[in-house]
Amino acid sequence: MRICIELKASILLCAAAAVLFGCGNDDSSTSAPIPHMGRCLEEYKISEDAAWSSDLSDSSFVKQIICEHTKSFLGNTSHDLKCLGIDYNSSKKRYDITLQDDGNLKHVYTVFKGCSFKLGTEADFQSSISDMGTWSLDDCLCKEKDGSIYYREADHALDGDVDDPVKQSSSSIKPLEDSSSSNNSVEKKSSSSSKTAAKEVTTEYLNQDMFAKGKYGDLLDTRDNQLYRTIKIGTQNWMAQDLNYIPEENEIDGVFKSRCNLDNPDNCEIYGRLYTWAAAMNLNLIYNDEDASSLITAPHRGICPKGWHIPSNADFETLRNYVVTTTGDNEDLATYLRSTKLWSESEAGTDDFGFSIIPMGSHIGYFQLKGYQADFWAATESESDETIAYHWYISRDHESFEHDVTSYGTKDYYYAVRCVEND
Repeated sequence: MRICIELKASILLCAAAAVLFGCGNDDSSTSAPIPHMGRCLEEYKISEDAAWSSDLSDSSFVKQIICEHTKSFLGNTSHDLKCLGIDYNSSKKRYDITLQDDGNLKHVYTVFKGCSFKLGTEADFQSSISDMGTWSLDDCLCKEKDGSIYYREADHALDGDVDDPVKQSSSSIKPLEDSSSSNNSVEKKSSSSSKTAAKEVTTEYLNQDMFAKGKYGDLLDTRDNQLYRTIKIGTQNWMAQDLNYIPEENEIDGVFKSRCNLDNPDNCEIYGRLYTWAAAMNLNLIYNDEDASSLITAPHRGICPKGWHIPSNADFETLRNYVVTTTGDNEDLATYLRSTKLWSESEAGTDDFGFSIIPMGSHIGYFQLKGYQADFWAATESESDETIAYHWYISRDHESFEHDVTSYGTKDYYYAVRCVEND
């Protein structure tokens, strides 16, 4: 388990907080100004009609801001200090921040109350930060309205020369006029409606008859503008292609969160990316070796586009049971779910449901089984071993579609990700 190690001096923590959150006495004159037309776009690169969400844990800009500021400041006092990651702790309703300096781990956290937040830490450091004040997010990014709190994604808030979204303020944030309703779903649109041409994930390996008949839906991942196809199977809406999103800070100290099979980018264009379990869950990589149950929500978004989540065992079971019930066949599930292409001719599927599984292979200390097997991470951890999670697989040697929770589910192995839409 992680061990919290004391910072070299409490003054360092206090100084870090000052840069992270603008420490100082309360001063109503420093309140964030009310956005006017164009200010949010100009300062934060967010449009005035960007959607608001009541889900703080879904707001990646908070993670970006804290890590970027931590690295920026502490880089001046320690050459080797890094922000390893920031995870939303659902049980404590806070963000846990992990820092590393000369191999030592240090932990701080932020606690939110509405649009305001404070820096916190455990035990020895509590007195150092108890009088450091409360800070607020700019009202381009957070608003209080009719007794509810809403946050807005700002995935590009740190791109280019833009203002810091964190403002020191003790005054309340004045409510904005309604610009849009709260919306947690991912924007779905065709590439023709996007301001920037979407990068279409290849459709070559989908069920071509279903594709021609318009059976597939569209999912535009606005983080990188990749356009995926989706398929409705029973009551569920699944991605019909494997995720190909590159995580932020994809390599940390020589360890990759995700990679292409054989480390060949061309394979990612065809098969999507392979992820460790922690990367798929969008958690710090230390959770490849530790229990992450306190950080797992249901549904858990993980690395998926907004409005979608990493499937749990229950999600995969629902898919499997629908196929069994529809076909009346409990033995040859792989045939119905495999793509008609990329598998060897004798192992090609009929792809009756448009799920279009392709044999992307995996990495278990070495690359293996490209062309032979498909493995997908589930959001469910082993009940008996914190280093193992469930994964579901189809291989050329087995006609079943089933889960595994043996050592083949070691969380630092690299498997594919298929996301399923939130209910």
